[in-house]
Formats: sequence, C-alpha cells, structure tokens
Amino acid sequence: MPGRPVVHGEAEAYRRFIADEVFPLVAEHYRVDMNRKIFAGHSYGGLLGAHILLTEPTMFERYILSSPSLWYDDRVMLARERAYAAVHTDMRADVFLSIGSFETVNPSSANKRYHRNNDMVRDLRKFEAQLRSRRYPGLRIDSNVIDDEDHLTVYPSAITRGLMWALPAQPPLSAPMQ
Repeated sequence: MPGRPVVHGEAEAYRRFIADEVFPLVAEHYRVDMNRKIFAGHSYGGLLGAHILLTEPTMFERYILSSPSLWYDDRVMLARERAYAAVHTDMRADVFLSIGSFETVNPSSANKRYHRNNDMVRDLRKFEAQLRSRRYPGLRIDSNVIDDEDHLTVYPSAITRGLMWALPAQPPLSAPMQ
C-alpha cells in the first residue's frame, strides 16, 4: 500500500489466513475435494510453500515449489528444516521442486541470465538433500532443473510440469458394451 512500510516475514500469518479463512470459504462456496489440495508457488511463493511444508505438512497434499527463494533471511528455511527434523519422524507430503538452470552463479560467463549473488540451484539441492536424508516414510520428492530457463522464465514450464506431476492423466473410461 502506498505510504506504508514494506513488511516481510509474515508467512505464518498468511498460512493461518489460508487455513482459517480461505479453506473454509472455498469449501463452503465451491464443489471441491478439500482432501486434494495442491500448493503451487514460485520465488517468494515457493518460500511460503516451504514454510507451510515445514510448519504443517498435511495442510496440502502436494507442494509445487518453483524456484523457492531459499536464500531469504540467510537461508532460514534450511535451519527450519533441521528444527523440524529434530522433533518429527515423518512428513506426510508429496513435493515437486523445480528451478531454472540459469538460477546459479557462473562468474566465468558473460550471460546475464545467470544470477550474480544467489546460487538458488545449490540452495534447492541442499534443501532437497536435507529432506531426503531424513528418510521420512510419508515424504515423496521429485526434483528437476529445467534447462535454458532463468528465474523469470521458468515458472510456466515449472507449473505445467508440477501440475502434470500432481494431477496425472487418468486413463479414459471405456464405453460400456452394447
């Protein structure tokens, strides 16, 4: 809002808003299956998804995290993942991680699509490795680096791949025999 200071770090308030206000409104007014909720977020939206995953993993059944800004606040989500692991033995969620191949630092390249400061590919791989190392029985992770994409161009491909992963095609129903 014009004239107001920018506020950062309100992920928990936003998670509660979704759980306490958005979900009940959607369930009341639309024909939806609230047992098949999918979170999809890119950049800061992917960071919010990581927060929800590490706070209340069953809030969504599937998480599509595209280029999550895991560098934010000195990589706080990596620390939160360690804190989650210290007190939990399972994480019931399906997680799809994706990022563009240019979302890394490559000082030897003149290509401006590479990041200058944040190696987001490295951060995503570390987050994935930490989650996998826990061997949570209820956690399924799929991850990919999408070639020839940067932070601004990767989202359409990431969301398409993520939705195809989250909502696999069902075989057509065969017509009844006459």
